[in-house]
Amino acid sequence: MKERFRSNESQRNFFPDVIFVLSSGLYGSEVNVSKLKLSWDARMRLVATADLVNRLNEVGHSPQVVVTGGNVYKGQPKLSSIGRNKLVNNYRLPKDQVKTVDGLDTIEEFKIIKRLIREQNLNPHDVAVISSGYHLTAKTLSKQLGVNFFSAEEILRKRNKHYHDVIEDIVNSDHYHGLLESQRRRSKLIKVSLGKTFYKIAAKWVKRNVELTPFDSNDLRELFGTKER
Repeated sequence: MKERFRSNESQRNFFPDVIFVLSSGLYGSEVNVSKLKLSWDARMRLVATADLVNRLNEVGHSPQVVVTGGNVYKGQPKLSSIGRNKLVNNYRLPKDQVKTVDGLDTIEEFKIIKRLIREQNLNPHDVAVISSGYHLTAKTLSKQLGVNFFSAEEILRKRNKHYHDVIEDIVNSDHYHGLLESQRRRSKLIKVSLGKTFYKIAAKWVKRNVELTPFDSNDLRELFGTKER
């Protein structure tokens, strides 16, 4: 049984220079901002990051960790700051190992990732992105940029039997399947919008409650250097 829950080969043999942790959201009352808490998937991403980074630190490889996320509500700390505080204060990562960047949505976060890769002269193959398994938009954009995508669920289900069982309950829930289906539609639209005129396909997908705007499409074209045709 112990063998079953160890880290898989791709994680054990991968030594990234930089790990980007994508933000998720908050829950609670907008009236009392001080009581807002990180969503379950945001917490899961942080726990998975801490688990992976602590194991890397133990073998002498200390990657830079970058937590993304801007302000969701006025007067509330940035999601990236909340995440960094969790990693440093709750999960004991060294302060100088964890940095933050803004970014209120996935496409904006990947624009930042691309810029940092260029500015720091990083090899995309040495960069990891951690998000949720249902986050197919992030998985699609990771593939486009050539960086490695890891789901928090896959990292944690390999940790031990307790985490394995918790993750299984989550991924088999109706709520999780709803998130996954929504991401399937959004991810498909992103793939299509990179190669076709966005406005010709937008109406079809808007009817299916996919929240991708022309502004997002322009961002995609800027991100990957494509031209509308």
